[in-house]
Amino acid sequence: MKKKNDIIYKALNEKEILMKETHHRVKNSFQIVSSLLYLQSQNIENKKAARAVAEAQERVKSMILLHQKLYQNDNLMGISSKGYIENLVSDIFESYKLTEDVKVAYDIEEIMLNIDTMTPIGLIVNELVTNVIKHAFENDQAKKEVFISFFRRNKNIQLSVKDNGVGLKEEDKNTFGMKLIHSLAKKLKADISFVSGKGTEAIVLIKKFKEV
Repeated sequence: MKKKNDIIYKALNEKEILMKETHHRVKNSFQIVSSLLYLQSQNIENKKAARAVAEAQERVKSMILLHQKLYQNDNLMGISSKGYIENLVSDIFESYKLTEDVKVAYDIEEIMLNIDTMTPIGLIVNELVTNVIKHAFENDQAKKEVFISFFRRNKNIQLSVKDNGVGLKEEDKNTFGMKLIHSLAKKLKADISFVSGKGTEAIVLIKKFKEV
């Protein structure tokens, strides 16, 4: 019996090492892509095109962070929503050099989700936060605030990104980022709504997800 248990333990240990190595290699591959995108953006004279490439780099970074978290995690099948979302948003604001200009508050419930669920969630968060940075605030606005929440709501999970900016303009509804958000939402069978008033709140009600 002990011999059988030792064999099982060894097999599980080898599987864990293999999975860690896989996540590490995937992360490194994404880092190479991210570096190439950065170099490309630095050599584009057209500002609009350079910004588009830089935004693509941010999307890749969200996946780098995901695999980095999995590599560092004891649970190789899932990732904590709280640590991932907070780190991701912080990285986005840092890349735009806005860490001191905008106050960001969080209310993130600790939910362990598998990689197939967290990947589109991370990309949606990236697009929503980037949209806030690009469109929400006037240059002379004194108090700039963003509130991000993620929590269970009945049998679903709700993601909310709220700002106190100028509100969502009609022309901002048809950007590539918005189209990407709606495409990713389909993978999660999610409903998306935008509430505008004193700022904008994007609400994503996620109906398809897998906890681990």
